[in-house]
Amino acid sequence: MTIPRPAGFGSGQYNLTVAYAQADKNTGHPYNTDTVTRTLVTTEEGGDATSAPYRHNYTWDGFWPETSPLDLVTDNGSLTFGNPTGSGPNVDWLQLAPLVVASSVKPRR
Repeated sequence: MTIPRPAGFGSGQYNLTVAYAQADKNTGHPYNTDTVTRTLVTTEEGGDATSAPYRHNYTWDGFWPETSPLDLVTDNGSLTFGNPTGSGPNVDWLQLAPLVVASSVKPRR
């Protein structure tokens, strides 16, 4: 899936939150489910690719949020989500938020 870069999201550090479901498993033994971790790769047009693991969450339709860091190096490159080497998790929604670090904290009165 490819989406255009949202307005105002230039280069910089971001948190990517993905609501996903993932119940993939190997055949394994009857007493061991042999769960599989799937990978979602985020590729920035004109930039880099970032991989993040999405562990087994026991269901294909119960979505868990998972947040991973994402460094964007272009000002407007589209973002592509997928897994070029296999299956990715079942994605319900994505959220991109700037990573903001406070330089000072003021006490509340």
